[in-house]
Amino acid sequence: MIRLFILAKGAVVQAGLSAMLSREPIIQMVGCSTEVAGLTVSPQPPDVILMESALLSEADWEQMALSGDVAIAVLLDADSSLSIGQLLELGIRGVLPQEVAAEELIATVSAIAAGLVVLHPDILNPLPNPISSSDHFPNNPPNRAMADAPLTSRELEVLQLLATGLGNRAIAAQLCISEHTVKFHISSIFSKLNVNSRTEAVTSAMRQGLILI
Repeated sequence: MIRLFILAKGAVVQAGLSAMLSREPIIQMVGCSTEVAGLTVSPQPPDVILMESALLSEADWEQMALSGDVAIAVLLDADSSLSIGQLLELGIRGVLPQEVAAEELIATVSAIAAGLVVLHPDILNPLPNPISSSDHFPNNPPNRAMADAPLTSRELEVLQLLATGLGNRAIAAQLCISEHTVKFHISSIFSKLNVNSRTEAVTSAMRQGLILI
């Protein structure tokens, strides 16, 4: 069970995120607030904090790390001047756009709770110079072994379809999800399997008995 706390400036956004994520069996909501100070009244320390980037300037980082191992994901506002590098240096493990699908949020919460770093494709695509994770996490690289973060059932479905040679659009149509979501799952699969290509992902998965061809 992943204990989640939501920080959002708008009460409507806060309620929407809470309603969306509290339905997921692996997530336990331990609190919501429109301000960082609200963390102090949480009945249990969270494993993951999901917050809007607008609240970063108000963040008390001692409060944010009150559980010791809390993982933070940020919904990045389109007008934010913060760079991915700055967010990573702050210790943020997940960066997502404001407009993100529910299953992408759930996958992010699961991944960062397991110690992974998640950067949504829509955040990365505009960057002219991809960030080297080793520059910011020399002792804690984002790529972890599969044993530390098992693939979700959806990721296994995507991986099985990758093995058949389908492209992102065909996989999206097959699973009734968006192409952006497919890209998100593939990125997560690569990270969890510690591979850099579809072929490597399929080969690694076959060796581990995760998929059959």
